[in-house]
Amino acid sequence: MRYHIVLSTLLAAFLLQACNAGPEATRPSAPTSSANLSAADNHISAEDQKYAKALQALSMRDPQQEAQQALANGERVLLGYYSGRAGLKTPGLSADQQTSQRCKINTVDGLGDVIYGENHLKYRIAMRNFAKAFNTQMLSVCL
Repeated sequence: MRYHIVLSTLLAAFLLQACNAGPEATRPSAPTSSANLSAADNHISAEDQKYAKALQALSMRDPQQEAQQALANGERVLLGYYSGRAGLKTPGLSADQQTSQRCKINTVDGLGDVIYGENHLKYRIAMRNFAKAFNTQMLSVCL
């Protein structure tokens, strides 16, 4: 009986060790190139800089005034954005209002599922707030 317990324990230990020792190494065989990392950092920084400029331009816009101007020009539009698998979002509208609205939806870029940095995050928040204020002004003609 003891012989079976010892043999079973050794066999289990051997099988567990065999599972851990696969043909592929768990660590990279060569160190990661710092050149690749700095290139990625530069790309992200460039994207974040782009959104810093966009944020500055957005801060000078007035959503209520732009909505009134659109109405005066006969444009019946709402601002929306795609939120990954959640689909099209229209800030300022409830789910029922989104399905029953009758206006064209202009989608805003830069609100996808990738955040490039702090400026991009600030831009996303500001753009959602802008779209919400704009859409609130347009509700009377879109519902």
